[in-house]
Amino acid sequence: MPKKKIAALAALLCLALLFAACGSAPAQDSKAAQLYNAAVTYTDTNERTTHILDLLFGDKLGLYTAERNDAAEPATLTILFEGALPDEEKTTALACVVLALDDSLGRVEWRSATATGSVVTRENAEKIIGKSPAKYAGSAKNVQKLLDLLGIK
Repeated sequence: MPKKKIAALAALLCLALLFAACGSAPAQDSKAAQLYNAAVTYTDTNERTTHILDLLFGDKLGLYTAERNDAAEPATLTILFEGALPDEEKTTALACVVLALDDSLGRVEWRSATATGSVVTRENAEKIIGKSPAKYAGSAKNVQKLLDLLGIK
C-alpha cells in the first residue's frame, strides 16, 4: 500500500477515534448510563424502582422507604422520608426521571411522617419536561438530556 494511502487511512482512523471519544454519548459508568441500564435490565418492577432510586439519590436526601402500589390505576410510587422532605423543586425533578425510566408508574408521591409533599403524575412530568417522559427512556444519551434539562448531577 502506498505511504499516502496509509497516512490517509491513519488520519481517518484518528478522526474516527477522536469523534468517538468526544461524541455526545455518556460514558458507560455515567449516572445516565447506569440509570438507563437499570431501566432496561430489571424486569421486576420493584427491583427496577429500588435500583433507580438508589442511583438517583442514595442517601443524599436522607433516610427513606419506597412503597409501590400496583393494584391501583395508575401505579403509584410513594417515597416516605423519616425526616423532613427535600425541597419540592428537587423532588419534582427526581419524580420526572423516575417516571421516564419506569413506564409502569403513573405517579410519584413524596411524604414524611409530618407532611405531604409533591405528587407528580405522568401528565405533570410531560408539562414540566416538554414531552412524554418515555421519550427520554430510549437511550443513555436521552437520559443524560433529561438529567441536564432538570439540573440533576
